[in-house]
Amino acid sequence: MKLKTRSLFFACRGGIAIISAVTLLATVCLARDDEKTLVPTSAAPASASAPTAPVTPGQLKITQNIPYVTGGGERQMLDVYANPDPKAPLVIWIHGGGWVGGSKSPCPAVVLLNRGFSVASINYRFSKTAKFPAQIEDCKAAVRYLRAHARELGINGDIIGVAGASAGGHLVSLLGVTGNIKTFDVGENLDQSSAVQAVVNIVGPSDLARFDGYPNKGITKVVEDLIGGPLKANAEKAKAGSPITYITKDAPPFINLYGKKDDIVPYEQGEILDKALKDAGVDTTLKVYPEGTHSLPQESGKLMLDFLEKHLLKK
Repeated sequence: MKLKTRSLFFACRGGIAIISAVTLLATVCLARDDEKTLVPTSAAPASASAPTAPVTPGQLKITQNIPYVTGGGERQMLDVYANPDPKAPLVIWIHGGGWVGGSKSPCPAVVLLNRGFSVASINYRFSKTAKFPAQIEDCKAAVRYLRAHARELGINGDIIGVAGASAGGHLVSLLGVTGNIKTFDVGENLDQSSAVQAVVNIVGPSDLARFDGYPNKGITKVVEDLIGGPLKANAEKAKAGSPITYITKDAPPFINLYGKKDDIVPYEQGEILDKALKDAGVDTTLKVYPEGTHSLPQESGKLMLDFLEKHLLKK
């Protein structure tokens, strides 16, 4: 398969501005109980210090709309933003949207190109047409594809971190804790690992069963749509879809970012995940912002960047 590639850059002082200077803006969507449609909210806007590895005009290689599953449609495609340095660690962005909306593009994580990373952004099947575990199966298929085709894409398939917000936070957490579990590895490139080396979880659900009876009934409905039925009658499905179910000492480092005033994904979901990771001996950090909602304050960005640099760039 011949992939279409092109260079894309926006000139600015000190290198390249990808989408918006050095701002990490994760757009996430989840339905509120008083709104029938998806509501976009911003999670984790981030400002960063000056780039450590500036990308100069013309160096950035982008390969878009790559089918990571043979015969897969739009929801099983990914984009790759390759850093000029083929040894640069790869960070995969997984978008939010309540497992029923959102898109790989625009990708907020492309700002990481100026921090010495390559970036990929993936779509996955929505729960309206494919129930769990389709979503994590897609994410794992994408990781395996990227490793299998790393050379032609100009990326480093050996060092991979993942970042995602809300529903994307749920999926990156699942990727992190199931690296050595083959249950969700189905399809192609099964000779490749779907394990990742670092996880940035932004306001992601970690224990789906706890949304049963949650005051925001719209969110409970979104979770029930994901697993295919009411939580009370589908306890095993809720357990199978929860990151806390799979935690072992082999999980990679995590950073978990939440807002104390979040009425979509309560910060307790972060506390539960962080405690379970700690109990298993995993390197984990939890930050709960007292005034944070489903959108986190700007300073959260520096924590993410520091975390990724510590655990990926120094490998």
